[in-house]
Amino acid sequence: MIIGPPPGPVMALLPRALPPERLTTGFSVFYTVFYLMMALTQPVAGLVRDRAGDPAAPIVFAAAVMAATVLGLAVFRRVEC
Repeated sequence: MIIGPPPGPVMALLPRALPPERLTTGFSVFYTVFYLMMALTQPVAGLVRDRAGDPAAPIVFAAAVMAATVLGLAVFRRVEC
């Protein structure tokens, strides 16, 4: 329940970045990348666990991926201005 809401605010940024005639395509690309990343990060987290041998490694990996979204937001804001 804690990590479920972040896609909402990210989706709210899309109308600010795209003209109305390209918004549908933008949402299509967003959801494609979003679900692709959701599908790929889980096996990668398992691989990180196997390589590190530490049960906490997937949690650290998830924290790093979530921190990367903050960096992505900062880049978006910088490009937007």
